[in-house]
Amino acid sequence: MEEEPEQPEAGVPVEGDKAGAEREPESGGRAEGAAVGTFVAELTQLAALAREGLLTPQEFTTAKGRLLRG
Repeated sequence: MEEEPEQPEAGVPVEGDKAGAEREPESGGRAEGAAVGTFVAELTQLAALAREGLLTPQEFTTAKGRLLRG
């Protein structure tokens, strides 16, 4: 039974690649993850404010739209 070759880690030079080339991360990396985390936190905060009655449904919809557009 043959073993599958191990996948090198992102950012580590790979044998056979162009000289000095590094393997690209498969996902968007930390920056994208941080952006998603911030988006979720802000949306959660807006929902909490709306639930507490501190935002009207119209204000929540407007704020959510701004958040979604970036």
